[in-house]
Amino acid sequence: MGCLIRGRPSMIERRPRLFAGSEFLRDARDAGLSAHTRIRWAFEAIYFALLELAVSEDPSCADREHPSIQVVTVGLSALDAPTKDRQAVGLLTEWATTSSPFLPGLSPEEACCLAERIFNSTVAKLKC
Repeated sequence: MGCLIRGRPSMIERRPRLFAGSEFLRDARDAGLSAHTRIRWAFEAIYFALLELAVSEDPSCADREHPSIQVVTVGLSALDAPTKDRQAVGLLTEWATTSSPFLPGLSPEEACCLAERIFNSTVAKLKC
């Protein structure tokens, strides 16, 4: 997703968590994948973005088991995400942590849009 500008890596390329998140986001948009896979990859994109924020707020978050509800909570708090996005991320987090075989209450498209908003907001916040 990132590109080299004048031979210097982009912020996303310099931060492995953001780079992983950008790759998950790219794959989540692939309509050829199952709905379950697309939603899981959207969650992973969200998670890695929030993990980057959480670690900047509390370095001990880097040592948490994946996925960690604490990482999501700290990341969302640092991001100051809107209530609607917090609720949707909470739904995805519950789904991911319980390994449910059922789909959460979001479509793949909704999950991708949410992941994009969280990811872009994270990148913008980290540039400050």
